[in-house]
Amino acid sequence: ESVVPDVTVSTHELVFGDCYLRHAYKKVIELVNHSNLPAKFELQPQDEISRCVARYEADYPKGVIDPFQQRVVTVSFSTERLDRVQLPMFFRVVGHDEDPLEVQCIANGIGPSLTVTPPQIKWGDIQVLKDVEKTLKVKNESLVPACFGVLIMKRNSRFRVNVSEVTLGASETVNIKVAANLDDVQHFKDDLCLVVTEGGEITIPLTAKGVGTTITCPEYELGAEPRVNLESQFTCRMCRRSIVLTNEGPKPQVLSWVNGTAMAAASAMRQAAAKEDDKKKKSTKESEPVEVFRVEMNGSSEPFTLEPAASCTLDIIGMSRKAGLITEKLCCRNKADKEQRVIIEMHVGADFVDPLCEFSHSFLNFEYKHNIEPHAGGIPQYTLPVTLKNICALPLECSMKCSGAPFSIDCNDVDLKPGESATLQVMFDPGYKSDKVSEIVKQAVAINYSIGPSVHPACDRATPGFHPKRGNVDLTGVINYPNLKFDKAELKFGAVLNDTTKRLKVKCTNTSSILTIFAWSFVVPDDAKKRPGSSKSDTALSLKSDPALPINSVFDILPIRSSLLPGQSEDVEFVFFGHANHRYKAIAVCTVQGGPEYEIKLEGEASSIQYKFDRLALDYGNVMYDKFSNEDLVLHNTGKVKFDFNILSDNIAAPTVIKAVPQSATIQPNEKVKIQIQFYPGMPTAVTCSFAVEVAHFDPQQIKVTGKGMFPHLAANLPRLDPVRVA
Repeated sequence: ESVVPDVTVSTHELVFGDCYLRHAYKKVIELVNHSNLPAKFELQPQDEISRCVARYEADYPKGVIDPFQQRVVTVSFSTERLDRVQLPMFFRVVGHDEDPLEVQCIANGIGPSLTVTPPQIKWGDIQVLKDVEKTLKVKNESLVPACFGVLIMKRNSRFRVNVSEVTLGASETVNIKVAANLDDVQHFKDDLCLVVTEGGEITIPLTAKGVGTTITCPEYELGAEPRVNLESQFTCRMCRRSIVLTNEGPKPQVLSWVNGTAMAAASAMRQAAAKEDDKKKKSTKESEPVEVFRVEMNGSSEPFTLEPAASCTLDIIGMSRKAGLITEKLCCRNKADKEQRVIIEMHVGADFVDPLCEFSHSFLNFEYKHNIEPHAGGIPQYTLPVTLKNICALPLECSMKCSGAPFSIDCNDVDLKPGESATLQVMFDPGYKSDKVSEIVKQAVAINYSIGPSVHPACDRATPGFHPKRGNVDLTGVINYPNLKFDKAELKFGAVLNDTTKRLKVKCTNTSSILTIFAWSFVVPDDAKKRPGSSKSDTALSLKSDPALPINSVFDILPIRSSLLPGQSEDVEFVFFGHANHRYKAIAVCTVQGGPEYEIKLEGEASSIQYKFDRLALDYGNVMYDKFSNEDLVLHNTGKVKFDFNILSDNIAAPTVIKAVPQSATIQPNEKVKIQIQFYPGMPTAVTCSFAVEVAHFDPQQIKVTGKGMFPHLAANLPRLDPVRVA
């Protein structure tokens, strides 16, 4: 009889549950020998087809089980595909070849499991055209390596990641950088997808909003209120900084620029003016703030449309008439969807400076004193230096000019770097004129600063292209010759009485700073030598055809020679001797040693006194005896010599009174004087009397006065009834 061992298995199903692909999971089974014979067993090999589904192994693929014993076998099982897997495993027992022991291995194959933090990425408001990164933390929560691809769902997305494929070991973590670079001011949405090999897909929502501007330039970050420093610039000259703007956005943009600082100041002034009266409003309007900086786009200040991917030139232009550090805010507005918003705020500043030189001397004084002693070489020239130093922060082109003689300079143009100096020689020529007249010449060396053609405002005192502000070095040249000053340049003695003398004085002053020695002489002009018979000229020497007299017998000067210390004065007396019925002209020449000559014209005439009255008798007729009556007497000077007259009326017997107005006076040649004679009869009767008029040295002229004093009276002849009684 043939007997085979009786062997059983402890379970016919091994349920492994969820199993990660290609990861071995272990369970145990027992093979039990129920007979008294040893049992030999062997795990049948797995075919190749089943290996594509799952794999199993045993720690004891074969062996012997003693009688009534059991064998514990550990089964290692791994799946090769997803979802449910059921695979039989057979143990063959010797003696039971046709009926092996079957154990079903059941499992659910699953792929790698990932967790992401955060589950969605929100950037919020971010600057456009800038990479803003966020970190996505991905962890492999499975027991097997995980391989996954990383991709953004939308084409031409504004989001991107730094990796495209990642492999993570079991329990490993990786940080994925997700960057947003937005090209427009709007909301952006997209999805980041993790495609896990044999593990499905994980979607992470991405959201961001673009703020700022898509207008860019290489030099400045326009979205961060850039500061444009134009550094040091001259006042009254336009300064310019050019930059290139590019529209990096997908839409055309209509750009316009305004000066935000000036607009804010104007608004504040208008608000203040609203609280004032009309007069103050007017003054506020007149003092509107002035823009220092402005903007032009492609040479125009009008709104400019910048197309996508296009560029334009932005010119920042500044000009200030005042020196100092000035900063203003320029605002760029973009017109989109019927509204304007400020997309760029740019702070532009410059240090405006006046061109300025420091001079070693603000003025130069020259002085020349003439030496009356002759010296070799003539009159010397004087030279003084003046140093110019550029004390402003910019190079200077200096153009220097003198007003003219007696000053000159050795250089007309010089260029100075900041802090650099140059020395200028100023020459003074006291002998530039030959008139030997003392004078004080005041001029200046004018230093003009060239700053180019665009000067505002244009300087009407300097050549175009020069700054209105100029430098000056005042020049004073004192030239001292022995000089005199006379208070009269002409002496007219007029007509004097024949054979009399007239004296006139002229004040002579030494106006120089050196001793003056001078002497007098006479010059008779040619026209004064003419005879009356040969010319009708009024300047003939004599009115008669007598032989001409020596001039020194007609005029005399006292003193004829003299000297004066600086500032000293004296009177020079000129004497005219009136030879009967002659007219004389001469020139007195004062010759100053080492100085100029001075001329004083002299003119005099001798003649007799001639006069006449318009009448020699005054008839007043009937006048009130107790009142003054007036008549005019005219005295006419018919000659060329003035004379005095005097009315003598003291011999009139009382009560008659005669008064004259004026009582006395001087009558000039050819002048008429009206004398008012006032007659007072003093009694009611006829009055005849006379008074005298005394003219010069002549005998008094008697003037006869007649008149009749009257008084009011009435004669009446009336009839009477009883003349005796009534009378």
